[in-house]
Amino acid sequence: MPLNKNAMARYHRLDACFKDKDKRYYIEDLIRECSDAIRTSDDPGATVSRSQVFDDIKNLMKEYPDAIVKMRGERGRVYYRYADPGFSINNRPLSVDEAKMIRDTIMMLGRFKGLPYFDKLEDAAKRFEEFGLTSGNFDCVGFESNEDLVGFDNFDGLFKAIVGRLVLKIRYSPAFGKEEDRIFHPYYLKQYNCRWFLLGFDVKVQAIRNFALDRIKGFSVVDGIEYIPYSGGGFDEYFKDVVGVTIMENVPVQDIEFLVYDEKTYNYLLTKPFHSSLRLMKEYVSPEDPAKMKVTVRPNFELEAVLLRYADNIRIVSPDPFRQRFLARIRKILERNE
Repeated sequence: MPLNKNAMARYHRLDACFKDKDKRYYIEDLIRECSDAIRTSDDPGATVSRSQVFDDIKNLMKEYPDAIVKMRGERGRVYYRYADPGFSINNRPLSVDEAKMIRDTIMMLGRFKGLPYFDKLEDAAKRFEEFGLTSGNFDCVGFESNEDLVGFDNFDGLFKAIVGRLVLKIRYSPAFGKEEDRIFHPYYLKQYNCRWFLLGFDVKVQAIRNFALDRIKGFSVVDGIEYIPYSGGGFDEYFKDVVGVTIMENVPVQDIEFLVYDEKTYNYLLTKPFHSSLRLMKEYVSPEDPAKMKVTVRPNFELEAVLLRYADNIRIVSPDPFRQRFLARIRKILERNE
């Protein structure tokens, strides 16, 4: 069985059609149903080809040889149905290969130390021994983490509040300003640079804000306030125009252009771009004929911090306000270290 998202959506829609005893689904109907199944807000016009649907049916018939029957309807037109109306691909037990895949995924997730429920994942993995699979030791994958991060003990409760759509009163201590209580509708937890942030609707400012977990001193559930759900798209979309987590709402998306004078830095940025929008405008030839790159983002503190890593080998070209701010930080670094 294929594992990509679109394929699984098509298979489950075909499964629903084949189970329907009251309607005959001809190939045109199945194409329409499968196209509808893969449409998302990001791709509302997605369609499935006739050949793809036939391939999917062929794969299902190969996977379940006696389950699907080809029948003839009006004017000899072909439609498909399950031989047993009670059959469904969702009813079948896990195969050994599927159990192994789930076991390995559970054990890999267990490497994220400190996250909710993950301390129990090793016990869960042991249940796959009925398939002849041992849980073993999955000490072959490592993820960057900081178990001693202040406030990380709040992660479990915040995660459950998001899932349970609970309104919170958070005791927050900002980097600048006094500690205070904030009414907060939590939406999302995001990690950046080994630090965790809670994103949600802050009632005080009537806008979406992020709170660093290490600055959350405590929180409690607030009863009697209706939870305000997030009304935007996915959070990958929300963060797509920034490096890190800070979104300056009054700052537009801009093309930040810079020159790269060092070949090692040039190669590093090509193979490990710090943002998905990073583009090469001119290839590197020599220090006298440097590469030119641009990144399309909302400028923020995190972007400046990333570019400062390469400050001895790059030159900001435009826009000028960002260039001047970048130069000011470099001058301050020099003043502090003279």
